[in-house]
Amino acid sequence: EDTERSVRLNKELEVKRLLPRIAENDSAITCIDFSNRGTNDVAVYSTCAALRQNTMIVRLDLSFNKLIGDVSAISYLSPLLKENSTPLSQLLLSHTGITHAGASSLLTTLCHNSHLEELDLSSCDLSPGKHIVEAAELCFDINITLLTLKLSDCGLSAAELNRITTVNLNGQPLLRRSLPLLEDNCSSITELDFTEGGKKTH
Repeated sequence: EDTERSVRLNKELEVKRLLPRIAENDSAITCIDFSNRGTNDVAVYSTCAALRQNTMIVRLDLSFNKLIGDVSAISYLSPLLKENSTPLSQLLLSHTGITHAGASSLLTTLCHNSHLEELDLSSCDLSPGKHIVEAAELCFDINITLLTLKLSDCGLSAAELNRITTVNLNGQPLLRRSLPLLEDNCSSITELDFTEGGKKTH
């Protein structure tokens, strides 16, 4: 028990030491890996505050932190993405405590973001999926930068996943669109990861 507590405290200290460098826009740091650190909503708040002053970070990995929940998604991460001031292109939130409410907030917010290319929400409990489907449809209708959306093992039904997969916008089936279709003013998403084990649907 003492060993586990020591490991947890060391991980927390590592996060705290990195935040000032992020806020100072340290050019040596372009990726943040806080995965499996015991990171919670308070730490996410501090991270987002630091990122508002950063123009270097392109990847934020918060995966495998069950203490991160909807408070982080709705109150901290969504506003950061909506401001569109950081060049963040990858946001990894798999195996966190985020539910359908937080995920819906993130997807809806992407209507205002022009940087994020990958959003990973796999292995989060997103059921019931009605709101996820609605938010995804809205996101795909407006956002033109999101390329990868991972929703595997999220508790969504086959019908809900199928509805997301077969969205038609401007006459273009979702899975048919790719980067050359950006001029059509519709989503450029080319990869959906819905299946167990991370098998990808193109």
